[in-house]
Amino acid sequence: MRLINKKTPPRQLTQWLKHRRAGEWETLTRDEHEIYAVCRKQLCDEQNNLSAYTERSLEGVKVHIDHFHKRSDAPALIFDWNNLLLDAITDSYGARHKDSLKQLDYALLINPVMEDPHLSLTYAMNGDMVGLNERGDYTIRAFNLNHSHLRQLRLKIMMDVKSYMDGGLNRQEILNCMSQRGFSSLVEWCIINL
Repeated sequence: MRLINKKTPPRQLTQWLKHRRAGEWETLTRDEHEIYAVCRKQLCDEQNNLSAYTERSLEGVKVHIDHFHKRSDAPALIFDWNNLLLDAITDSYGARHKDSLKQLDYALLINPVMEDPHLSLTYAMNGDMVGLNERGDYTIRAFNLNHSHLRQLRLKIMMDVKSYMDGGLNRQEILNCMSQRGFSSLVEWCIINL
């Protein structure tokens, strides 16, 4: 998970919202495909084509717009651009795992739009994410960030970075080689810690 720098909402969404009520998310997703697509594209750009929560590459996977604060928990934030993030569609980890939880303590959950997750999260040599404090631990559990599939993907990234380092590539060359693979925070961590 990494800090996401949000831009202003797309003009098309802002115009559409002038004539709508805050609770009409289903109308947007069902009837306004072009506006929804513009929103997804901008979110993807803001997140460098990475999942907001796992940093998995979103290239070639089905994605959806997630509400960091669930719509049922914060109806006033349904169309708040800072509450909208892009994630892959999977029930095992990420946004849908978070949304499956009955109760969330948003004060403990790291919001990658509002704070730098690196202050609370790091990695271990076995591919696990590790919480540096209570908020990091809670966030890992809420998004199931140590799911076996994510751990395997991270281990593969770690092995590839190590191989590049052993082959004599410098930091920038490794970053360039790995730029389309996702997990950019992990790549940076590997360069420093391997």
